[in-house]
Amino acid sequence: MEEKKGNKKVDISHSQNVIQDSNINAGGNVHIGNVYNYYGKPPTEVNSDLEEIRNLIIKNRVEKAIAGLSEIAKAKGADALSEVQLLANRWEELQRQSRMGLVSYDQATTHRNQIVHSLLQAIKSLEKE
Repeated sequence: MEEKKGNKKVDISHSQNVIQDSNINAGGNVHIGNVYNYYGKPPTEVNSDLEEIRNLIIKNRVEKAIAGLSEIAKAKGADALSEVQLLANRWEELQRQSRMGLVSYDQATTHRNQIVHSLLQAIKSLEKE
C-alpha cells in the first residue's frame, strides 16, 4: 500500500499497525497502536473494583464481596467464575451450619478464615490476569 505525500510516494506496507485487505475480528482486549479496546472494564478499573472487594472483606461484608467478585470473575472466564462460585457455596454452607448449630464457634471461625483467605487469593489471581 502506498500513500502520496506531496509529490513522493511512501511505502507503508511494512509499517507498524498497517492492515491491508483484512476483516479483523477480535474477541477480547485489543491493543492497536495507542488505542486500547477492552472487552469489559479496563484493567485499572478492574483493579480498583478488586480493591473495593478487598475492603469489603476487611469490613466483614463477605456476602457483598463474593457478589462483587462473581461479577468480575464472569468477565474473566469460566475458570475464575467456577472458583468464586465454589467459595460462595462454601460460605453459604458455613452460614447454614452455623445457624443450625452444627459447628462450634471455633470450627466456624476456622472455616470462615479459610474461606476469606481463599477469597483474598482469588483477588490476587484476578489482579494478575
